[in-house]
Amino acid sequence: MSSDVQAKSRPLVISGLIFVVSLTLVIGGTELIFLGGSPYYLVSGLALAASAVLAWARRGLALWIVALTILGTLIWSIAEVHLSFWELEPRLVAFIILGLLTLLPWFRGRLSPISRAATYSVGGVTTAAFLTLVIAALQPNGISGSAQLVSNGTEGSDSSVPDQDWRYY
Repeated sequence: MSSDVQAKSRPLVISGLIFVVSLTLVIGGTELIFLGGSPYYLVSGLALAASAVLAWARRGLALWIVALTILGTLIWSIAEVHLSFWELEPRLVAFIILGLLTLLPWFRGRLSPISRAATYSVGGVTTAAFLTLVIAALQPNGISGSAQLVSNGTEGSDSSVPDQDWRYY
């Protein structure tokens, strides 16, 4: 395949994937609004839908929209759940994956005009989102409370378990 043909073809797979993700966010975000939840999923879904349409049309503006959507998602996620890893993870991982997919050369190479600033922006916010997850994962998540551990015997076995039952799991 010559570079002319490749440059004229549309990035169907990745723009299609972005569109499917955007539809999921729009539908789920709309339902969440009716349940009294955050409108952010709807907003980010609409932004990704616009990015998917622009990518299908081979417009470089798609990268800027992806970068702004990831940045907005990162800011919103930290504002909502701070650095709680298990709450950040479902909010950020899909956007990190989409950011990485849009950085692939066979996607970017089919957009016009290709902006280094847009590419660096997507890379930067995707890296920031990933590092935020890493930092959140390294935060201590101790269990608050205490347990009173009492030995049931001097030999180290549990006398509350009948002799015919298995004692050691």
